[in-house]
Amino acid sequence: MRIALVDAGRNLNKDLAGGFGTASDFSRSIFLRLIRWIKKGMIRLPIMSLGYLSAILKGRGYDIFLSHGEEIEGVNMYLVYTSSVGYRYEIDFAQRIRKKGIVIGFIGPLASAFPKMYLEYGNFIIKGEPEGIFKIADIDELKGIVELEKVRDLDALTFPDRSPFDYKNFSYSIFIRNR
Repeated sequence: MRIALVDAGRNLNKDLAGGFGTASDFSRSIFLRLIRWIKKGMIRLPIMSLGYLSAILKGRGYDIFLSHGEEIEGVNMYLVYTSSVGYRYEIDFAQRIRKKGIVIGFIGPLASAFPKMYLEYGNFIIKGEPEGIFKIADIDELKGIVELEKVRDLDALTFPDRSPFDYKNFSYSIFIRNR
């Protein structure tokens, strides 16, 4: 099975603010729009939950890809990471893909907090930490709102797989110039 981990909506930092994300949208003035534009290109962080899921799913024999909202040829399932700053992009992506009959799952803080918001757009919603579910669950059987206890032993998790993240696309160049 080929699975794509989806971070829809470029230049949104979804792994900040408790996983609900941050975006810089200050005002309509020319000066503040310039600051927003500069900041968009300087701060871009990978979603570490996707790194953990990549390691877990690769360990189970699945082919893993990273999508930034684009469709990937031959993928059987998309796992969309949700956040309050990217909600609009995530739903648009899911609607586009679902029309093709491809399985859509939602993970992340917003889907955990408000799973019913996503029911009409996907096949399943993970309420809670997806690492625990994907370690043990039969992926083909996931439907509706899926909930499992929290991962109690964090040392039992596989170290995150960073290979799906192209390091050239990520930086915090306000302080660190190298990518």
